[in-house]
Parts: sequence; structure tokens; C-alpha cells
Amino acid sequence: MASDADGGMSLQPATLPYVGNEAARRFLLGTWRAGRLAHAYLFVGPRHVGRRTLALWLARLVNCHAPGETGPCDRCSACRRIMHGNYPDVMVVEPEVDEFGEVKRGVLIEQIREVVERRAPLRPYEGRTKVFVIRGADTMTPQAANAFLKTLEEPPAATLFVLTAADQARLLPTIVSRCQTVTLRPVPTRTLAAALAAWESWPDRNAENAELFARLSGGCPGAAVLATQQLDYLTARQHWLDQVSDLVSADRHQRLATVAGMTTRSAAAPLLDHWLTWWRDLLLLGSGRGEGVTHWDQRAVLANLAARLRPNEIAAFLRRIEETRDQVERNANVRLAFEVLVLDMPYVEAAA
Repeated sequence: MASDADGGMSLQPATLPYVGNEAARRFLLGTWRAGRLAHAYLFVGPRHVGRRTLALWLARLVNCHAPGETGPCDRCSACRRIMHGNYPDVMVVEPEVDEFGEVKRGVLIEQIREVVERRAPLRPYEGRTKVFVIRGADTMTPQAANAFLKTLEEPPAATLFVLTAADQARLLPTIVSRCQTVTLRPVPTRTLAAALAAWESWPDRNAENAELFARLSGGCPGAAVLATQQLDYLTARQHWLDQVSDLVSADRHQRLATVAGMTTRSAAAPLLDHWLTWWRDLLLLGSGRGEGVTHWDQRAVLANLAARLRPNEIAAFLRRIEETRDQVERNANVRLAFEVLVLDMPYVEAAA
């Protein structure tokens, strides 16, 4: 799925009512009511799970004119402007991403100096609390991380820092130790499907589509939202799935010809993600655990293929896909990595 710019592109998650991770919201709300909010939080979880959404929810909570029992009112001028990104006391720093939501360049020291170092010491312009949201904090360059750490060590009054990250291990331990960590987890399929089915901003909503998009998103609301906004998403997905299905029965030359044009990391990443979910589905069906299948509308095709493959060879190829993804992320030659991968793909003779 496309990306939430905690390493990804800008989303419009406010259009879908917040869903999932209620425990995290209750924790933050209770801490705020008790007057014990930390000066810095680290929201950790998979891409699209709602880290940015929760960060802006917290920014609204601490500046809302009339907070209620469940959080900010979302109706006052402060809430509305925070949601639209034009509130002077809420500032967002984020990495540069490409059209696929993949990080092209991490958070730079110039961004930390311009936004955080220069503005943090100032009093709030309008609200009660200045909020700095550092999206994709795990992409900060070493120079940016060290510069940010200086401010974090001596936080100014009336200032709240919210960092979002997919991989906590990539952050400086000294930054993590100065933050209250909140872990966000994927939303159960039924919960997300129900929210999507009731979402009035999605004209194509129905129970079947909602179930499919909830599964394809991996339980991450931001990914589901992005998919619904891409008119050709299902068409492009079907092309990728047909491709990997055909490759299983293709000979060596056909396999190499199929990946001959695979040369860029930005194109490789989403394809590998689709292949991972496809082969995981095969493994689930081959192991008798079909309820967890992602590509719900492809169950018949998957079941037929899973019956003709051994679970151990499916599992071995899944590991190869993951290894290839790691190689691509480490700037390996993309075409060469794909050529080796498809030659290692299990072979099943085409049905007569």
C-alpha cells in the first residue's frame, strides 16, 4: 500500500474518523487530565497505522478551546486550524518522499535548526502549548538527531515534542530515553472494515470493498484511506498479482524478461510488498489458516496454487523476498536483485 509519511506522503486521515488504538488515546487523555503529560512522546508503529493522526489529535487536545470527555472538540477554531495545518503553534518537520511515499531524504539538520531550535524558545503565539511533530524521526541524519537532542535535553516551557517512527532502533538511544514511548498497533480487520463501510467520503463503499481494503491495508487506516483515493489502485494491484501468478509457471527466459525493466528502488518497493502479501497468503492457505488471507478476493486462485506447492518451499521463497527487499533498501542493483529472486521462485506447471 502507499505510505504514511512517518516515512511517507502526506495523507488526509482526518477525513476518516479516528479508528483503533483507543488504549493509546485513553492513556494520553488521562495523563493530560491529571496534568502529567511528558514533554516528549515517541509514537512507534507500522506505516499508516495512525501515528501522524494521533500526534495531531494530541496537538488539538492540548490547545482545544473546549475539550470534552473523549478529547478535543474538533469544532473550535484551534482544532479546525490544526487539522488544516495552519495553526501557528503546531509545527511539523518531515522527511522528503517520492511519489510512492518512499523516503528520498531524511530529516535534515537545517530543518531542525529552522523549525525547532529557532522557534522552541519562543512563547506560544496563540495557544497554550507549542507542539513540534517530528515525522519520520527515525530518518533523521546523525547531525539532525544530535541537534534535536540538545533541545530535548533542556525543553522550553509550554512546549511538547511528538516524534513518530516506524523503527525505534534507528533512533539515538539518548533521544528514546527522553521520550515517553507509545506503541501503536494495526487495527483489527473487522473494526477497520466497519469504519470504512460507514465512511461517507468514500463513494464506492460497501461491505465487500470495506473488507478487502481493510485486509489490503494490513490494519493500517492511513493505507486504506490512500488506497481509496487512488482510482486505479485495484487495477494496478490486479496487474501485479497477475504478474506474480504467471511467473510461477514461467520458464527462465520469461522470468528474466518480466523483470528486465525493474531498475529503480521506488518501483521495486511496492512490487515486493505485493509479492510478500501474495506468498504469505499462499503459506496461510497451505497451512489451513485461510482467515488471515490479505487478498480476500483472490482466495480461489490462491487456494489452487497453494495446493500445488509445499509449505516449506513457500516459506523459503518468502524469506528470499524479504532478503531482496533488504538488499534493495541497502542500494543493491535492483535489476540484478530481481533477476536472482525470480530465478529462485518455485515452479508450478501451468494448468492445462
